[in-house]
Amino acid sequence: MINSILLGFAFAIDASLVAMANGFRNSHSKTMFKPLFMCVFVFSFMQGVMAFLGYLAGEILLVYAYKLFPIFAFLALFFIGLNTIIHTLKTVKNDEFSTTSPFKIVGFNEILCQGIATSLDALAGGVGLCYLPMHLACASCLVISLITFI
Repeated sequence: MINSILLGFAFAIDASLVAMANGFRNSHSKTMFKPLFMCVFVFSFMQGVMAFLGYLAGEILLVYAYKLFPIFAFLALFFIGLNTIIHTLKTVKNDEFSTTSPFKIVGFNEILCQGIATSLDALAGGVGLCYLPMHLACASCLVISLITFI
């Protein structure tokens, strides 16, 4: 259970940094509590769900494709890095920097996308829980979600 608590703190740090960025972006707004609560709820829910999906994926992949993990990891990181480099070069070449106003209020769709993006590490962490029985994995996912909520 200590592993779950430590995973929860690690995932919560990631989510809290995104929530702080949203808070800075909404600092001029008088209705700051609604986006704040949406961030907290969506991020904590997504952390728990993605950790559980990672557990299920780990159970499936452990049986069928455990020898292919290094190849999948290499390809995923390679394409993410390549996409980042290409996008950066296009942005610098065309001088197309972000045109979004820093004073735009963060909406639910943007928070949902941020929740999915910040919980991808929980998906990977959930794969590490595949050695646990189902009831302990569910409890671990709940602990991860609660720590992110707090």
